[in-house]
Amino acid sequence: MPPHTVVVLGGGISGLSVAFYLARTLPLSSRVLLLERSERVGGYIRSPALAGDAAQLHPRVTLEAGPRTLRPNSTAVLELINVLGLESSLITVTKTDPAAKARYMYMPPLTLLPSSLASLLASPLNSSLRPLLPAIFREITARSNRPSEVHDESVHAFIARRFGENFARQFLSTIIHGVYAADSRRLSIRAAFPSMWEAEEVGNGSILWGFIKQAIRGESGPAADAPTYDLGSIESKMRGVSIFTFQGGMETLARSLYDWLLTRPNVEVRLGVDITSIEPVENGIKVNFLVETSTGSLPFLPERVISTIPLPILEPLIPTSHKLPHLTHNSASSVTVINFVFPPTPKPIHPTGFGYLIPRPIADYPKEAPEGTDMSYALLGTVFDDAIPTTPLESVSVEPSDSSSSLQPSRLTCMLGGPYPLPSPLPPLEDIVPPLLRTLASHLGIAPTDIPEPLHVAIHEQKDCIPTYDVGHVERMRELSVALGDGGAWRGRMDVIGTGVGGISVGDSVKAARETALKLSQK
Repeated sequence: MPPHTVVVLGGGISGLSVAFYLARTLPLSSRVLLLERSERVGGYIRSPALAGDAAQLHPRVTLEAGPRTLRPNSTAVLELINVLGLESSLITVTKTDPAAKARYMYMPPLTLLPSSLASLLASPLNSSLRPLLPAIFREITARSNRPSEVHDESVHAFIARRFGENFARQFLSTIIHGVYAADSRRLSIRAAFPSMWEAEEVGNGSILWGFIKQAIRGESGPAADAPTYDLGSIESKMRGVSIFTFQGGMETLARSLYDWLLTRPNVEVRLGVDITSIEPVENGIKVNFLVETSTGSLPFLPERVISTIPLPILEPLIPTSHKLPHLTHNSASSVTVINFVFPPTPKPIHPTGFGYLIPRPIADYPKEAPEGTDMSYALLGTVFDDAIPTTPLESVSVEPSDSSSSLQPSRLTCMLGGPYPLPSPLPPLEDIVPPLLRTLASHLGIAPTDIPEPLHVAIHEQKDCIPTYDVGHVERMRELSVALGDGGAWRGRMDVIGTGVGGISVGDSVKAARETALKLSQK
């Protein structure tokens, strides 16, 4: 029998999504209450917009402080888009578009990564890419070399074992900087890239042979028990699409979920609510909270609680008598995001493409932040945001006689931190920007004078925004699930989901939220 009352902790994309699916699947007699500590929803998804006057631009320019694009491989996200009616807000990038194909690494110099078999075969002609083909040949011909006692290992150890140490540092660490903002030597392969672990097993020791075998086998069609989705025509519209976002930025998705929830008679959303404790009792779960300066508790005992908040924040809310394992085991990366908006220039300040990433230094990450205001040592990568407009940009408000009036402004985002220690507190923005712009010019292969004075600079400190799944994470989460199950003190009355548990992407979060809500509604 479905629960009468469900409390959802957290108003990020996981919390919003699970409340959405609960509202759709539970009977109207059930009550869904979402509690969020801050005064806004969306978590780290934030898309601040600049009004025209703020950056001499017309119309508004949308920036991104967190995730900036999605891939169409998440059916759960596509379902949200269809049900929420967001198709008209979509901005898509096709697989043939330079923003999808042209991605760079700073080796140095700035190096275009292969995006086809032909460009891969030509990679030995580029000194920076010369190790690529030998590493691939080594992997596909080497014998199985996973020790029988190894049930998980770091992403670095896994790739180094198959492709070689240099490949793992030079290429793999770069990808991890872009996805997890983490040190690849700490990240669990089974948690971060389970498909690669599985491919090695399918390929009898070879990752590449495993993927080839899986591709040859193909899919025989959906399983009889495969979930069904309400997709409308969205799936066909996504054919040939590599990545997409929304007009108004990624926050459009979070705001639309929030607005939808406000229309549901069986859903209540409370913002500015600070949970102080969660405790299982005989007839439910007691949830205490703090609103502004007054304390209180829910006037009812919810039969079910779904926590989507970060695991280290959940841990102190649980009394010692009912502690859950492993909530504070993993660390999380903090990323400082700096958005730049530049005026139009006669020629582009960056090459066509999505952006570039930087590998782990040969000398390793510094142990502490160097003195001074130059933070470019901590640069993980730069995104060329203007490759993917989030609003139909028109032109800069300049005099009609200006020859650049038909050109568009440039938008770049620098990501710093992660495994690099940053000074605390950060230097003033006016001290950070000049050395960072000089470094950008060096990376882009242009003179510092070719980068114009920014029209606008914004900085966002995203504290502990991406969990780092330490080796053994999958097994630890299994133990957490057992502790929450029917046999323990929680008796299966609390679910713990979100980026700290399994998958850091928006798609992972929405999928887990959907599965949790459907499981609950079918009880």
